[in-house]
Amino acid sequence: MLCRKIFVPVLGLALAGMACATTTFYTNQASFNAATSSLTFQTISDLSTSEYTASGLVDPSTGVTFTDQSGGSSLLNVVSASTLGLTSGFTLGIQVPGTYTAYWFDIASTSSGSAVNESSSSPFSSNGFTFTSPIFFGVVTDTAVTGLQVGGGTSGVVEIENFNVAGSAASATPEGTTMLMIGGGLILLRGLRSRGLLARA
Repeated sequence: MLCRKIFVPVLGLALAGMACATTTFYTNQASFNAATSSLTFQTISDLSTSEYTASGLVDPSTGVTFTDQSGGSSLLNVVSASTLGLTSGFTLGIQVPGTYTAYWFDIASTSSGSAVNESSSSPFSSNGFTFTSPIFFGVVTDTAVTGLQVGGGTSGVVEIENFNVAGSAASATPEGTTMLMIGGGLILLRGLRSRGLLARA
């Protein structure tokens, strides 16, 4: 009976922790700045130091990975220290490590000059914009965003610049799986103690 009394609230905490995962996408810089006023941002200051790999262009200071339409780096072009574009294709992928709670960048240009698309697979998002240079795009999240892509329409070649990240190496709030592990440990300890397998203090 005691195991059930312990397990139910711990399970409730775990589910609550998993349900609290939120991601907000911003195209208004003032709103983004208000939501992240307590954070300190790190700028990717020199994209030319990034490493070209088979799985993308990796910035050594932040771990942010950029990919071309094929999921590699062969179509990526470092235009300047702060600007990254595509030599061909129309989709630029971005993978930001989950340790960062916020990031932003400017969509600098597209060859079509008229349309920009943004999408992500988890959590799902899909937005289209009429291009005005530059377009601000920001993300505030407590979970890793996967499949984030920026495209210049069906024929445009997109460029992004001024990429900034903020966050810490460890989350201050335990994840749902962490709460489940803690709860499981408490139940196990109670079970061992009730069977006399654990020395009583």
